[in-house]
Amino acid sequence: MKLSEFWQTRESIKWPIHCGRGVLCFGRIRRKREQGAAAVELALIVLPMVLLAVAGIEYARLIFTYQTLLKSVREGARYLSTFDPSSSGYSSGSPNARLVAKNRVVFGSNASTGAPVAIGLTAAKVCLYDRLNLSPTGCPTLPVANFQNISTGAGLPTMNAVRVEIRGYQFDTAFPLPLPSVIFEPISVMMAQP
Repeated sequence: MKLSEFWQTRESIKWPIHCGRGVLCFGRIRRKREQGAAAVELALIVLPMVLLAVAGIEYARLIFTYQTLLKSVREGARYLSTFDPSSSGYSSGSPNARLVAKNRVVFGSNASTGAPVAIGLTAAKVCLYDRLNLSPTGCPTLPVANFQNISTGAGLPTMNAVRVEIRGYQFDTAFPLPLPSVIFEPISVMMAQP
């Protein structure tokens, strides 16, 4: 067949042409031994995609938990920054300012009731420092220079500070993955205090 004849008869040929034993010319190849290939390929792709999705969800939860803890620490420091540590009702009495600040950090309210703002957060993990309380129970001792008569610049008055900190918070994954638990570095906020 000449090329000119092929082009003339091309219109009359029904495409695709069966070339034999289930093979299509100029089309998809279909063979019985390849029928399950799509299912196998899907299985090989789905597992890594699910693992990536779960890892993304866990990472988002980790960032959300960190931001929640930071916000609660900031709230506790903001509350304590309105009190003078030498005043009555700051460290003694019921409720005292230090206890209320710990409750604000752990529970998000003045009372020690309800669920903590983050799973696993307890009052024992919260450290409250000021110029009179430099070594709270279960927390490392800090120097008084960090909290008393802090210079604010040449010719300006000095200030006192309060620091609220969460130490040793452990984040656990929600899915049973073979990942290690994440223990956050101390999350702290420091603010001026009278």
